[in-house]
Amino acid sequence: QTVWEALPQHFPNIALDVFVVMPNHLHGLLLITDRQEGTTLPSVIQAYKSIAGIAINKSLGRAACPVWQRNYYE
Repeated sequence: QTVWEALPQHFPNIALDVFVVMPNHLHGLLLITDRQEGTTLPSVIQAYKSIAGIAINKSLGRAACPVWQRNYYE
């Protein structure tokens, strides 16, 4: 939740809506408000997965372990 809510700090041209964590994935809705900034959905997802993965590994006391699968569905 913390990483989700912090995304607009990294991408000021997005607006967040709801999200829900499922047992093995999550669903979230966001709006890219200004495409001129160069923000794309893949760049937002990449940032989310990176920041959240680092935080998860840190909280579990491990380093560089994969957390997310490589693909995603829009």
